[in-house]
Amino acid sequence: MSGWLGSARQIPGAQETAKDLISESAAIFEKLGLTEKIAEARVDLGICYWREGALDEARITFDDAIERLGTLESEQRLRAILNKSIVEQVCSRPKQRCDSYPSRRDCSETSSNETLRGKFHSEFGIILKDIGLTGHSEDYFDRALMQFTAASVHLEKAR
Repeated sequence: MSGWLGSARQIPGAQETAKDLISESAAIFEKLGLTEKIAEARVDLGICYWREGALDEARITFDDAIERLGTLESEQRLRAILNKSIVEQVCSRPKQRCDSYPSRRDCSETSSNETLRGKFHSEFGIILKDIGLTGHSEDYFDRALMQFTAASVHLEKAR
């Protein structure tokens, strides 16, 4: 909350305060063995780095959240993937964005959060469209349209 408010109100030092609070939370979750909560804290920490413009640190932190989850499919994995993809977009790296999305089973299907599922498909559609625009196969545009259709279905369910 402190990171979000600090960013919205442009409060100096807010991201540092937020990072400290989130890091303390992650340490507590680590002691308690709460893997998903640790990943959630790491995603929030990555967002703080992103707000500061520390994009490499954000990318590393999102990767760490994904790695900590191992094979556990969760909403935190989706959050980490989505946020890492957006950081790659900011860096104008469409191929890396595509590589950061899971190539195996669509992990968005493990979430019951329709909004998050819609965002996942929408973001993946944008990635595929961007790769298609860089001169790659038109197949990317067809795949992008399928992702946008899936996004529309999930977002309609979410209202």
